[in-house]
Amino acid sequence: MTALTHTRMLSVRDWGVLWVIWVLVSCQVLYNGSQRQVGCVVEAVTPDAPNNSPPNISSSEQRNKILILDVDNTLYDESLAGIERQIVSNTHAFCGTFASLTAEQADELYHKYGSTVEGLRHSHPELLAQFYHDVYQPIDVCSGLLSSSPDNAASFTTGYTHQTKRRKLLLQQLLSLHHKDNVQIYLASNSPLSHVSKVVSALGLRHIPYKGILTPDTVFTYPNLPFPTKSHASLFYKSLFEKHDKQDLILLEDSLYNLQQAKALDMTGYHVTSHHTLPLVLGTLFGHILPISDGKEKYQFSDVDYLKAKNVVDAESIDEAVWNQMQHELLSSLPKDGKEPVVIVDVGAGRLSMLELLLRGTSRLSPLVLGYTTKEIHYYAYEPNQNLIPSCHDTLQKLGFHQKKSQEEEEMVFVGENGDTTVTVHLRMRDFTADLQRDSTFVSAPHLIVGCCFADLWDPNQLVASLLPWMMMDQQSQPLIYFPITFSGTTFLDPPKGFECDKEIPSDTLAMQLYGKSLVEQQGHNIDPFQIIETMQQHGAQLLTHGKSNWNIDATHQAYLWQTMLYFLGTTAAPELTSRGWNAQQWVARIRSRQPTIRVSNVDLLFRFTPILDVPKNTATNNIYTTTSKNEAVTATKVTEIQFVAPRQVTTVTKQINEQLGPNQIRVKSVCSLISSGTELKIFKGEFDDAAALDVNIKGMADESMSYPLAYGYSLVGIVTECGSDVQDAKALLGRLVFTFSPHSTHVICERDAIHLVPHGISAEDAIFMPSVETALSIVHDAHVRVGERIAVYGQGLIGLLVTAILSRHHNTDIASRPPSSSKHLFGTITTFDTIADRLLVSSQMGTTEALLPSEAKHAGPFDVSIEVSGNSRALQSAIDHTENGGRIIVASWYGNASVELQLGIDFHRSHVSIQTSQVSDIPAQLRGLWSKPRRFALTWDLLQQIRPSQQLLTKVTHLKDAQAAYELLERGKEIAVAFKYNNDDDDDPNI
Repeated sequence: MTALTHTRMLSVRDWGVLWVIWVLVSCQVLYNGSQRQVGCVVEAVTPDAPNNSPPNISSSEQRNKILILDVDNTLYDESLAGIERQIVSNTHAFCGTFASLTAEQADELYHKYGSTVEGLRHSHPELLAQFYHDVYQPIDVCSGLLSSSPDNAASFTTGYTHQTKRRKLLLQQLLSLHHKDNVQIYLASNSPLSHVSKVVSALGLRHIPYKGILTPDTVFTYPNLPFPTKSHASLFYKSLFEKHDKQDLILLEDSLYNLQQAKALDMTGYHVTSHHTLPLVLGTLFGHILPISDGKEKYQFSDVDYLKAKNVVDAESIDEAVWNQMQHELLSSLPKDGKEPVVIVDVGAGRLSMLELLLRGTSRLSPLVLGYTTKEIHYYAYEPNQNLIPSCHDTLQKLGFHQKKSQEEEEMVFVGENGDTTVTVHLRMRDFTADLQRDSTFVSAPHLIVGCCFADLWDPNQLVASLLPWMMMDQQSQPLIYFPITFSGTTFLDPPKGFECDKEIPSDTLAMQLYGKSLVEQQGHNIDPFQIIETMQQHGAQLLTHGKSNWNIDATHQAYLWQTMLYFLGTTAAPELTSRGWNAQQWVARIRSRQPTIRVSNVDLLFRFTPILDVPKNTATNNIYTTTSKNEAVTATKVTEIQFVAPRQVTTVTKQINEQLGPNQIRVKSVCSLISSGTELKIFKGEFDDAAALDVNIKGMADESMSYPLAYGYSLVGIVTECGSDVQDAKALLGRLVFTFSPHSTHVICERDAIHLVPHGISAEDAIFMPSVETALSIVHDAHVRVGERIAVYGQGLIGLLVTAILSRHHNTDIASRPPSSSKHLFGTITTFDTIADRLLVSSQMGTTEALLPSEAKHAGPFDVSIEVSGNSRALQSAIDHTENGGRIIVASWYGNASVELQLGIDFHRSHVSIQTSQVSDIPAQLRGLWSKPRRFALTWDLLQQIRPSQQLLTKVTHLKDAQAAYELLERGKEIAVAFKYNNDDDDDPNI
């Protein structure tokens, strides 16, 4: 992510993120007529302040800040816009035509008087009015400022240009400052008002509520000094001096000469350049970016140091299972004769960290071992950031490579040995997107395309469009595409803190959600990896596997990366918070004082691209779906299913079923099934009431009791393969995806009226969550939440997270995105509690306004409604203790046969709190007039399409043979949801 995007983007795989390097560098401050370097921080220095004093938080908040923003080369970067070049060219032409001056003579006036117009004031004062018209009227600001990309194809291809990002960031910051009572914004330029108006319009900054605009043709004109400029600061700024204290005036300017003139009048000045950007200056000035000291020297940003720190965390976070499958798929796809070299393309090489991982591995990730498959690897590494090339040299030297001559421009070639394999690295100092349009050479089409911390930088359609030429280079190849460390949208502080409304400090959860919102809306990033998956699949790439690769950034052990993360939050989240009225400065200060672990949700994606379309099988001659006639002979079906045999013991049983379907029965071949983390886990642990019915409302379970051995489960999705003779809609059913409340088994037989057709557009992986979503929906119905009520959800396991997801979509939580205007507490909040940090991170993804540890309940409450879905009696006690008088507690947990002790003292006795149970098997009596089971099922399917729970909540997919381990993982809280996957093609599959 980036300074304004997210923390992993600074390997600068494309020119579209180069702007981050501009933001995260040292800023210079004018003080006593000189510039001093202060690391990555701009200190708010006034002429009377000591040199070494950073701004005090409380005092800087209270003091008025009158911002005076220069326009040209301050609001935008001249190196991209080219406006200054037009001004110089027009000035030369004007001086030649009307003052008979050569270009050199005109430049001499500039150097002698600080500007050419000041020189003309001395020699040709009668030309000033015409000068401003003739020089500025023809200037084209649109081509430079409205262009979405600078003059290179790479940034256009990515869709994330630094100029566009900088403009959006500046707009976001200026709009946020408008909400601060002690801030006023002026524009001040040596250019005429007409020019300033054109620039501000082109930048999209017209609707900023400026307090005033100072230009030579708008300030008071003195008889002996027409059109005064900043060179005459006492006159130019006179109107401001009459309204404001000079100590409050802050000039942000690209001209050192103009800053010196302002400093002489006791104004504070900040030097803004293309490296010391206005967004960074503003972020520091308002405390969103604060000085960091390690006791010796202040933190300074370096793209190389950042990548070094990031690469360490990447290696610790990459999903081992996806890494191993990537290697397995690569080796299995290579010819066995060993003659073909392996070609790997790294589209975002950075410091060559992925090359080092492939060759060396880690204690957790095995290195790539080709064996006898091939003796040669060609590694094409693309890195356009020239700052990183020396670091690439260091990496290659450490790996034992030596340089050889290259025939390519912008390419260096290095050769090394990795066991018996020769590795040739083609380090290409350019963007990968345009390389196939050049006359570049390649050994062969790539076998593997790698992009670490890469895919989330792109619009998914542009990402795939840029990769397709590589994937389709050879119609015979089927390259792998590997995207490790792809940001999936959530940043989380552990431990988290909640709202402090008296100080207008937001919860960490809300602040991070607004951070993600800013990444999407202001920076144009994609933080939904499933959009990448869908787009890749639309273009012929199959998702082979994916896995979590979350970052855990500790303030002590990963200090540099942790500090850099705070800069990103300060420049991106803080303006968004400020615009909503929150005290971003105090929020950032709270993070610094607490130093929580920063957790970032990432996912590793592995695809294989198939260039040739699969030809569908002729189902007319090879139909696996049948209808059973009444006299048809009985055939045997081998079925493998799960059985619970004792507390914490589960096994698989395989048997032959010689059973002809009944007239109204159907046979379903299983696709996947979900383990229930509530009732089913209680059965696994043996915490149930002996002889109780399995489920009184599920057909086939009402007559079965809870006793070992026991087959159980109620979330299975499969394909209808056979229908009984009296099934009226057999033709429509055959081949359809259906849901059934059946135990985990490779095949099931059930009555026609016991199945649910899975609506089109819902995947099998999402459909298995149908009972869980229905359970969560019934809990929300029982809670009967009213607009503005404050809700607590205790427990963020599967059901708790789904309750949070439904509440966040249908409860107006946007009320809580701003500080309360008059009440002590916010309205419309959803506060979630759990003891496991990973669950709280996902809770944030589900839409809670604050995700907290249970110890924070006393600060976060009281609540109008408390929902207990943890299965832990201590959570129920906390709900009783922290629910408002007259409030409601919904108990959705089943405690099994465990004893529950509660403290129900005088406070509870006087509270008039109601406690209500919630259970999904039936519609509550008070709702039966409006709701029925079919109606609730219909809404459940709609919610499934909205939530798509498999994307965030399905944390492990396994096979029946690994059932024991799966239940143990769920019991230990290591997974949120675990599903069994069945092979649809081969009943003898050893993975069943």
